[in-house]
This record gives sequence, structure tokens and C-alpha cells, in this order.
Amino acid sequence: EKIIKQLNIENVVIWKDMMEEWLLIEYIKACDICIVPSLWEGFGYAAVESATMGKKLICSNVASLPEVVQGSNVKFVQAGSSEELSRGVIEMFPWE
Repeated sequence: EKIIKQLNIENVVIWKDMMEEWLLIEYIKACDICIVPSLWEGFGYAAVESATMGKKLICSNVASLPEVVQGSNVKFVQAGSSEELSRGVIEMFPWE
């Protein structure tokens, strides 16, 4: 959150921790790309829901994520690598 403010990108980046299910679905519907940069992950519901809705998805290659989300709209990055995450955003984001 601090970095978002420092970079002055609050108008294009939304940072959320926990939220109700209905609100999560609304955010996923409205997003261009979903990023799940987990260092560890249980099942990965946000990633699965995003992929199910056909959203572009960047997520860490940890735990069950590579098993539960697949396809051409998914890019896996090394967990903890901000460089790979940045490259993934540049490659996947619809720069229109």
C-alpha cells in the first residue's frame, strides 16, 4: 500500500486484503488483470475465480496454484521475485 502511494498510482491500483465474497466477485468482474503474488497459498480461490471469469492472471508458482489454474490467460512467476512480477504485468496488461 505504501508503494502505491509513493508511486502515485492510487487511481489505477486497488489494494485489498480481506473482503466479502460478493464484493470480491464485483472487483474481479471490473478488473483488467488479477495478480496473486503469494509467497504461500492454500487453494487459491481468488486465482481460480479470476481464471473462471476469463481474466488475465499473474500468480506465483507456489503450492496448488500451478495445478488449479491453467491456460493462455495465466502467467506464473517465481514467488518473491518483483522483477518477474513486473515483467508479467508488462506482458499481460492490456496497454490500450
